[in-house]
Amino acid sequence: IRILLPTITIPLVIGSPIVAAVVIAGATTALVALSWHPQALAAITEATPRRVTPLPIPPELIPEEFMNAAGYDSSGRPLKPSP
Repeated sequence: IRILLPTITIPLVIGSPIVAAVVIAGATTALVALSWHPQALAAITEATPRRVTPLPIPPELIPEEFMNAAGYDSSGRPLKPSP
């Protein structure tokens, strides 16, 4: 939009009647101005990952099947190996 839209609309403005040319030029100017706004750039760029410190979760909040699959009992202690 930043570059292609003005390139396309310049010939339209030149070849149109005055009223249509003013409308096309105004709309093009507004769209190009919005496309150069800093928030438009933020909307199309990927967010940079932030380093997050892990927070401990109480074992009581984790479903029991997840705890068993990870090798812990419901209190968060490691499961004893089966003999």
